[in-house]
Amino acid sequence: MCRQAPGERTIHAYYPARNTGSGGSKRPPDGQYSTIVLFCGGRMKVLFKKDVPDVARAGQVKDVADGYARNFLIPRGLAVAATAAALRQVADLQAVAARHAAEEQNAAQDLKQRLEAQPIVIEAKAGSQGRLYGSVTTADVAAAIQKQLGTTVDRRDLDIADPVRQVGSYQVSARLHRNVNAALTIEVRAVGGA
Repeated sequence: MCRQAPGERTIHAYYPARNTGSGGSKRPPDGQYSTIVLFCGGRMKVLFKKDVPDVARAGQVKDVADGYARNFLIPRGLAVAATAAALRQVADLQAVAARHAAEEQNAAQDLKQRLEAQPIVIEAKAGSQGRLYGSVTTADVAAAIQKQLGTTVDRRDLDIADPVRQVGSYQVSARLHRNVNAALTIEVRAVGGA
């Protein structure tokens, strides 16, 4: 008799005689005992490939129930067994991702310096009192940045605190990166009017 590991349970099952022919089942011969070892309560270390709500994020190594890993996470491609090779591969991917994130942040810092160095000039139609026909939007600011600096900034990343309806200078904030915000100045000039 073999020793049981923690969480294992041994069941002795008796298969009575049956009247059907040998259907190729994996049962022992009729009228004999068979020993079945059930494994319950085991834990397994897995490496998550995708985010699983309320469990783990992609790239994390967690200890989960053995059945949850074998029956749900691994077949659906949400996780893999945490082997040394899988952990090495994730470490390499995280290093590449960190390098890309640092490059993006440096590019955003450079763009911030360029945006804050000089005001962005926007020309719009205005009346004799300096009141604009319409207002300056974030799309107008993004187009002016593209025209003057040759750099694309998404209009959704720009924020104008107050509506721009008069000729003059205004402050606009721009979210260039998760950690980099720029405060740029726009100068609205009148082109013509009635």
